Amino acid sequence: MTISSEQHDRREGMAAHLWSIPNIVTYLRVLLIPVVMGLAQDPSVTWSRWAALAFGIAAVTDAIDGYLARRWHLVSWVGELLDPLADKLLVIGTLMALLPQGRIPVWLVFALLAREMLINGLRSIAAGAGVIIAAGSLGKLKTVVQMVGVGCLLIREPPLVETVGMGLVWVSLGLSYGSALQYLVVFQRKLQNR
Repeated sequence: MTISSEQHDRREGMAAHLWSIPNIVTYLRVLLIPVVMGLAQDPSVTWSRWAALAFGIAAVTDAIDGYLARRWHLVSWVGELLDPLADKLLVIGTLMALLPQGRIPVWLVFALLAREMLINGLRSIAAGAGVIIAAGSLGKLKTVVQMVGVGCLLIREPPLVETVGMGLVWVSLGLSYGSALQYLVVFQRKLQNR
């Protein structure tokens, strides 16, 4: 089976997007997830701080990949799909690692996971229709609040830091569902305008 030159160019363009520097930074964030989860499973203060450091490095890559993509004009549909997925995997994976220690309620992790699955499902449907919907303002704020909150939960000591972290995770839950409604409105509008 032969492919046309247009199909060949499209495949090469896709491969270039997959391996752009911003996307490589996103892949690094994904690779750090099992490291964070492994460190977070140990309840000792020392290992918790190492987990918080690894989580912080992963969280910073979120800002770096976005900055590089905009600065170097390398924003791609691949990055727009992978970047939020990497964020969600980092947050949910870390919270799941904290579950056995009883440091976060199971239902709260489930509520956050259910929202993420809903939005990722809608993103896939939209992408299949040729529509890419970038994260809205509430979604971006939710991500920042979650990253800071989960980072504080990981630090643990002094107890006030963990309390602040839990409070921020609660705030992020409200922002998660607010941004989900925002996404649904944009999703419906874009599909109607096609």
